[in-house]
Amino acid sequence: MSLWERWFSKTEEEESTTFTLPDNVGTQTLTASPNSSRLAYAVESGGSVAVNGRSHRRYNEVAGITFSADSQHVTYAARKSRIWFVVRDEAEYEPYDLIGKTSPVFSPDSNRVAYTALKQGSGWIAVADGKVIGAPCEGFSPGGILFSPDSSKMAYVIKDGDLWAVVVNGDVRGRYQSVMQRSLSFSPDSRKLAWVACISGRGFNGQWVGEASVIVDGDPIRPWPHDERTNVSGLSNEVYFSPNSERIAYWVKQNGKWLLVIDGTAQRAYDGIVSGWPEGHPECARLPDYGKTVWRSNKISFSPDSLHYAYAVADANEHVLVYDGQEKVRYPRITNNPIVFSPDSKRVAFSAERDRKQFIVLDWTAMEPHYGIAGDRSFSPDSQHFAYMAMERANAFSLVIGAKTLPIKGGPVYGANLVWDDSLKLHTLVADGQRIAVTSFQI
Repeated sequence: MSLWERWFSKTEEEESTTFTLPDNVGTQTLTASPNSSRLAYAVESGGSVAVNGRSHRRYNEVAGITFSADSQHVTYAARKSRIWFVVRDEAEYEPYDLIGKTSPVFSPDSNRVAYTALKQGSGWIAVADGKVIGAPCEGFSPGGILFSPDSSKMAYVIKDGDLWAVVVNGDVRGRYQSVMQRSLSFSPDSRKLAWVACISGRGFNGQWVGEASVIVDGDPIRPWPHDERTNVSGLSNEVYFSPNSERIAYWVKQNGKWLLVIDGTAQRAYDGIVSGWPEGHPECARLPDYGKTVWRSNKISFSPDSLHYAYAVADANEHVLVYDGQEKVRYPRITNNPIVFSPDSKRVAFSAERDRKQFIVLDWTAMEPHYGIAGDRSFSPDSQHFAYMAMERANAFSLVIGAKTLPIKGGPVYGANLVWDDSLKLHTLVADGQRIAVTSFQI
């Protein structure tokens, strides 16, 4: 055993931190817990869920595997014959005819489970902890339910005749001809709710042409031309609040170019957005909660103190890192990942590519090049160290922490975080073929 690698013993609930996936389970079907200590996956031809090698009860089909924020609980949808249940830690909620594709979801405090469900004769309903919230509806907008950060509110969008209604805790907050899917966003202090809606114009076979706006607590901020038929103008479906809830940012496409609007001011327009997770990419679809309203592509990053922001864009044949509205550095390519700020808000990191080699740019300085940069990347709690996974050659990985390069037997589990236990030690999930282990690294 190496000095930086540690294998843990089985827990009391007979889950193991070292286990082997069945041969019929591919690494692309894994769901990692936020703390990177548990891994859930479907086994037995998709009819059962296992967590860290421990199998739950058998069903005909399972879907929507999700961990709670504290990583202690797991929930999913499960079908017995023609009846669907939502299962939380192997306890079943009331059966329904169908569970929504983006259900179930946990509240941020890990205490509540919400989902959308269909029962013949009753229509579609929103359910929290087995209790119906609000009136039945014709259907829900893709993305499903969003909890507020304090877990006290549930927001979703329903079909209401020819309109789409924004609903919070069962009460309608506004009706529109069109609400962009997954656009609901609560402020970190849970006091504000924003979404993107079409406020004038008309639809053509489901495509809207007219004007759209970000709506904050029912009030439009600013109208923008929105043309879904030609796709040359329109708003992105994601609204970003700063950590202190005081700043709002969103992306707008005008005449084929993208610009960021922050604090009500439009920034320079560019050919494309580079930073953030690439929506629709097969690897991106393997990230936890992908497709749900809670998921964000993180095309802009705020610093923890809310004073700074950063994003990457395409400008002709180059990529540009923009920091606080100013072009900071240019590279042939900046990779499709979120920009990372340190906890003290003083440092910034991102990954770039030149001459077919990828490297981390840390505090505006290019670090050692690698065959590739894979998985999560993060700063230590004291902001002194930065860690990331690097591919040194085909199927050979290492963990890089500052100036140290630690070889790994195996590679990263996609969607697993690098979790710091303190400012000198971290752990993550590592896959060596079908063998999975919680692995610790120390500076």
